[in-house]
Amino acid sequence: MKVLVKLTSKLFADALCEILKKEREIEIINGEEKKKNGDPDLIVVDINSLESVVARKPGKSRILLIDTGLKKDEIISAIMSHKLSGIITPHTNTELFKKALRVVKNGQIWVDNEILRCFMKVSGTEKKVLEADFSQMEKKIISYVCSGYTNKEIAKKISISEQTVKTHLNRIFRKLGVSNRIQLLSLFSARGKSSLTN
Repeated sequence: MKVLVKLTSKLFADALCEILKKEREIEIINGEEKKKNGDPDLIVVDINSLESVVARKPGKSRILLIDTGLKKDEIISAIMSHKLSGIITPHTNTELFKKALRVVKNGQIWVDNEILRCFMKVSGTEKKVLEADFSQMEKKIISYVCSGYTNKEIAKKISISEQTVKTHLNRIFRKLGVSNRIQLLSLFSARGKSSLTN
């Protein structure tokens, strides 16, 4: 399997490449080799290199994110925004890391159990989306949040105060059993904003 390592820390990237070079089944490639040898099967990134890699990602390459101390919300946001094939912590031992590479290369997803539990908690509230009785104002606010607007921008769009937007959001969070915008986004990106019209 061909692996491209694109990490912000050169020291960490070099150390990871040295470990992986010892494996017969793994071929480490760099940017120049990529042109001659074809696209990598896997690209290993951190959060700082993720955006640039996604923007230039070759067609079938899969992306494995190394979690360098991200908050759960940031991890969920990265998964939702970039369709990652896996997330792994830098504390993972070498054998488990190689297993993660094989799993991701074979088209499966590799996610730490703690992150998985966090996702399950969010998806368990999907039923509440259907049962929630949203006012027209709440539906508008949810729609703007899902479109990426800040509280200040939403307030300006619908001519209310920023504090009123926050009050509505808190009410929405309670109705759905979520505690932040990322969880709200996760619910509605999974179901689509059309669920607001039902």
